[in-house]
Amino acid sequence: MSGLLKKRILADRNLGIIIGAQEGTIVSYAEIQKGLHKYIRDNHLRTDLPGGATTAPHQAPEPEGPKSQPQGSYCIFCGEAIPSGAIFCDLCGALQ
Repeated sequence: MSGLLKKRILADRNLGIIIGAQEGTIVSYAEIQKGLHKYIRDNHLRTDLPGGATTAPHQAPEPEGPKSQPQGSYCIFCGEAIPSGAIFCDLCGALQ
């Protein structure tokens, strides 16, 4: 079992509101990360996309420039570029 699933913390009111958990619930780091990604996506808080545009979930971005071997990794669900070896997608929060 990964370290993200083993570690658990007690959700306070603010964390519970953001990740959709009830106050006082014990949540894993993985649940927190997935909830944070969902909150950021749902509230259009991504600032690293050009022009403030958002990528729709489950829709792979169109490749730019000449066809070449991709650098790094891409999410298996939404197609977002993610760091090599990432466990979760930064856009949709899906487990890779």
